[in-house]
Amino acid sequence: MEQEVLLLKGFTFELEANIGVVVSRGEHVRGFWRYQSGRFAWTPAGYYEATVHTKVMDDAIAFTLTLATNGNGS
Repeated sequence: MEQEVLLLKGFTFELEANIGVVVSRGEHVRGFWRYQSGRFAWTPAGYYEATVHTKVMDDAIAFTLTLATNGNGS
C-alpha cells in the first residue's frame, strides 16, 4: 500500500486465508500473490497456475507496478 501509483490507479490489496494477497482494481480481481515453496507466485485472475515466480519481494512489487502501467497480469 506504500506504492502511491497503485493507490492512485485504484488498486486494493486484501490478505485472504488460503489464497494470499488478492490484488484488485475497482471491483475486478487482477490476480493474487502467494508465498509457496520459498518463493512468491503470481496467479492472474482466471488462471489455475502461477505465471510469474520470484524469490525477492521487491521483484513481486515491481511486477505488480507493471499492472498499473500496462494492465497485463499474465
